[in-house]
Amino acid sequence: MTITPFAHQLRFREIARERSRFAFFADPGTGKTIGSLLIIDDIKIKWLVVCPKSIMRSAWERDAKHFPAVRTRVIHGDTPAVRRREIYEGEWDLAITTPETFRRHAADFLAAGVRGLILDESSKIKNHESKISRAVIDFADQIDRCYLLSGTPAPNNGTEYWPQLRALSPEAAGKSFWGWVNSRFIPLKRTLYRNGRRIEVTTGYRQAPHQAEKLIEELRSWSWSLKKEDCLDLPEKMDQEIYVELSTDEWHAYDAAETQTTRELTSGEQVNMTKAKNALMKLRQIVGGTVPIEGQRMTLGSSKLDALGELLDELGNEPVIVWCEFTADVDRVADYIRDRGEDVATIDGRTSGKAHETAAAFQAGTLRRIVAHPAAAGHGITLTAASYAIYYSWSFSYEQHQQSRDRIHRAGQTRPCTYYYLVAQIPEAHALRDSDGIPETATVDSAMLRVVRRKATAAEAIRDLLKIDITEEE
Repeated sequence: MTITPFAHQLRFREIARERSRFAFFADPGTGKTIGSLLIIDDIKIKWLVVCPKSIMRSAWERDAKHFPAVRTRVIHGDTPAVRRREIYEGEWDLAITTPETFRRHAADFLAAGVRGLILDESSKIKNHESKISRAVIDFADQIDRCYLLSGTPAPNNGTEYWPQLRALSPEAAGKSFWGWVNSRFIPLKRTLYRNGRRIEVTTGYRQAPHQAEKLIEELRSWSWSLKKEDCLDLPEKMDQEIYVELSTDEWHAYDAAETQTTRELTSGEQVNMTKAKNALMKLRQIVGGTVPIEGQRMTLGSSKLDALGELLDELGNEPVIVWCEFTADVDRVADYIRDRGEDVATIDGRTSGKAHETAAAFQAGTLRRIVAHPAAAGHGITLTAASYAIYYSWSFSYEQHQQSRDRIHRAGQTRPCTYYYLVAQIPEAHALRDSDGIPETATVDSAMLRVVRRKATAAEAIRDLLKIDITEEE
């Protein structure tokens, strides 16, 4: 071993010596990878790590180099024949792969002698009906050891714990999802009418106090919940909202799109989440200054870009991460920063293969600006050279949001971290006023921000914003 682990990372190994199946629900930035590699180095069986593609090399392969006795192989891409050859041929102690490759080659990994599984970001199996959930559970039932890693194991509601607990053992969750859920949750029902027929759907769940206590006790038996503040001496975090008034053109486009969206969503018998989210996407793009028309992007204004420029001027030479939800935003913001005469790199689905290289340059100080999408740079990348992050646009995903925030607030950070949110506002001159005469200037940005901060649901945001009712049925 070429590193000195923290005490809480050594605890991973101590727990694994006593428990063959366990979940480590630890905050991002606590070093779950190193803790898991201590287990792999200590227990001499053939191991498989299943993790997001973005952290196969930037986190797992990189950290495995600190354990030279562990022969490591990354298995991903190419053709099925090539992947099978990599699985069966040669000597290795640890294979690292993605959920999709695992699902396609689970039988091959078993035949190759894998006896231990580590599932990184176990929330990937939060849906009990998904193919990857069924594949993980079936695989885990046939091996000796299974460990789960996640910072946000149940990002939406507590029912998402079931597939993860079931992957550990039938003893942890029983064999039936509905049997487990019905004894620990109270379904929230709603009556809908479809094609003249009355149906009842489940729109969510709540828990009675005794049910919540029961679930907490079960989780304590099968998992360790580790918060960063409990194990790392990290500086404080501060949020700051920067309100950005839309330009006249941006406002007219937003108003027209909001009116059309509300009309479309209230014209039928039922509004479902998919339709509502798709309709809101246009509003989210407009507040960023562009609008999609027949597959092309038309520029409406630069309100957010101007606010971004003022903030970058204020921060000076400080390293900064700018987070964007849309590819068009990533490109537009990166071009804007280049036009300012500053070097900038992007990390999104198109450039994720260079994410580790980009992060290394940023950490070394040779790069001062990164524009990134949370899905591509929100896992396994350390960007502690920065203590400032700017959110230009964001999604409904609480999990992605928390992961992106922790890129700068993790081990190695010594300065307080500040997060700026560019929140679009309706110009007061065009805003409706409430009964007290106060202008209602909030846009979709405020609703979305409430979702990602409070772990609320997308449905709540849509109801509040458009004053309509929807069902969360999918």
